[in-house]
Amino acid sequence: MRTELYHALFSHFPIVLMALSPVWLLLDAIGKPKHLEKTWTYAFRFFFYGGLLTYMVNLFLGDEAYDAVKNTACSLAILQKHDDLAHKALYLYLAGLLYEPLQYKFPKKYIGIFLFLVLSVGNYYLILTGHTGAEAVYDLGTGVKVKLCP
Repeated sequence: MRTELYHALFSHFPIVLMALSPVWLLLDAIGKPKHLEKTWTYAFRFFFYGGLLTYMVNLFLGDEAYDAVKNTACSLAILQKHDDLAHKALYLYLAGLLYEPLQYKFPKKYIGIFLFLVLSVGNYYLILTGHTGAEAVYDLGTGVKVKLCP
């Protein structure tokens, strides 16, 4: 079984969840209209925590994929860049964990706007991560096994 394929299969879940979490964070921080505030809070929690969990699982699967293809890859530099960008995005997403405790110490609106910007930069690095991963597969053929038809 080719376990390196699970990384590509699973990578779309955190992309979608983490890409939408800053939107829900901003709506939760602004909190208008008031009757939707709890809905936005729960939506942010679902997208952020679900995205963070699937992102960490995908980092593990990425390490497994790296181990499977490192001996046959055309360029280890692009794989290292892919990994570095993924970790930069993770560090920015981990800053989002500060939202819940800090909203009780500081005005929720300002903390929300600040973390919206931090998570948006995390999304930028996530997009770059996906781009370098696609470049490794589609341009360099990393992990692709070709069977010649008889």
